[in-house]
Amino acid sequence: ELAHTYEIPFRYEAELINYGQDGCRLQGSGCGTYVINLGIPTRYVHSHYGILDRSDFENMVLLLERFLTTFDQEALENLAL
Repeated sequence: ELAHTYEIPFRYEAELINYGQDGCRLQGSGCGTYVINLGIPTRYVHSHYGILDRSDFENMVLLLERFLTTFDQEALENLAL
């Protein structure tokens, strides 16, 4: 919704098989918790030098900035479970 509001290009998810990140463990532990996974499309991510498009990086930072400046208690209460 924020990306649409501020016209920030994004993609919901990459088509990866057998991928996991630390947030997955947090979601399923104990009572669980909210987790957001933000990523930047990167080639050769497990090598010494990953390659990415700088505009993807800048747009991700902008989206995170918008999220942090607009997220409040009301937004937390409106999250769908």
